Formats: sequence, structure tokens, C-alpha cells
Amino acid sequence: MEKTILKKDDFQGPVGGRYFFLSSTSSRAGLISIFLTDSYYGTRTREWLQDETRKETGSEMVDLDKKGDFIVFSSPYDESEPKFEFSVTHETFSKILDEWEQVISEAKEYIVIEVSDNNDVHIYATDQMED
Repeated sequence: MEKTILKKDDFQGPVGGRYFFLSSTSSRAGLISIFLTDSYYGTRTREWLQDETRKETGSEMVDLDKKGDFIVFSSPYDESEPKFEFSVTHETFSKILDEWEQVISEAKEYIVIEVSDNNDVHIYATDQMED
């Protein structure tokens, strides 16, 4: 299981505060965390997911592409060949958005994003991290 840990910032934003990158054991979990903390647009992202005419979206740091039944994450700054990318199903992507909204509302000290070998994603909040 690969994971990224985000830590709550002292700044209190409009929905439970802001989180910053603390550590990561994977590029996959790292890209998801960058997308969620840097470019999460809530309703706009969900509308994009449902819009059959728009195949691409993203932010300055993360590109998202629809390819068949999958959402492909990549970075516009990745210069490696082949470019690093990974995909999740539309269902998993929707679950990512749902879990993110839930953990942000909990306003705990840490958010953990876990990605399994088959790209299943789980996001949860906690006030304490295990050593």
C-alpha cells in the first residue's frame, strides 16, 4: 500500500482548513494529493466527469484525461520517457471526490491518501499518525 500524508495548516479556510504535503511513498498518491489540494474544484470537477464532450482538465500541476472508462492522472512537468501516468475508473475517481469532501469536513490534523497495487484509493482523516 502506497500513501501520502497531508498535515493541517494553521490557516482556517472556508471548509475546515487547508492541508499541505508532509510525505509520500508513491507518485500515484502524490499526484492525487496535489490534485486535491491544488486543483480541487468540487462541483466543476464533477461536472467535467459527467460531460462527454470535455476529455481533459487539470491545473498547473496535474493533468486529467478521460480515456474510455478511466481517468488518467499525469503531470505536465514530467519529462521522463515514457511519461509517468496512472489511471482509475470513473467510479474510483468519484469515490476520491466523495472521500475528500468527507475528510475535509472532519478537519482533523492529518489526511492520509492510500493507493493499492490495483489503483484502489482510500482517503481518511486522523488526529494522530502512527510511528
